Amino acid sequence: MAGGGTYETDIVGWSEDQAGRLRRLAGAERENDAGIDWPNVIEEIEAVGRSERRAVMSHLAVALRHVLKIYGRPNHPAADHRFEEATAALADMQAAIDPGMGQRLDLERVYDVMRRRVEALTMDGRAPRPLPRVIPLSFEDLRDEDLTPAELLGRVVAARAAEVAASAP
Repeated sequence: MAGGGTYETDIVGWSEDQAGRLRRLAGAERENDAGIDWPNVIEEIEAVGRSERRAVMSHLAVALRHVLKIYGRPNHPAADHRFEEATAALADMQAAIDPGMGQRLDLERVYDVMRRRVEALTMDGRAPRPLPRVIPLSFEDLRDEDLTPAELLGRVVAARAAEVAASAP
């Protein structure tokens, strides 16, 4: 299939490609209007890809939120529950992700949003300990079935230590 991915391996690319093809077809259709509601058909096809991408980002956000809460308050009684929730969210994310999503996921943005949300929380009447501004996380990392909450937590710890070291005199 030229131009886009396949439905099985790149649902986002497939939906973008199919929507483009439908736009061209709708533009070429003049006198032979078969009563097809082209704008809404195209919108629904595009929505398939957006929905899949949002699902992956949502699962990642949940995993990050729980991991950041664990880091922010490591001895909190809910830490075990948060690890379980992060584990489930990562499994859901990995079930939903496909190879074509790599350039379409804004990992820095989802981390930044979750970091700011966790920083705004007060747990036990106190703010969490400082979180790193960024963590190293790539699309390939997300596709790695061995990615665990412990691995994410390790990245948070390492990123924060690097920030502290960089700001030391």
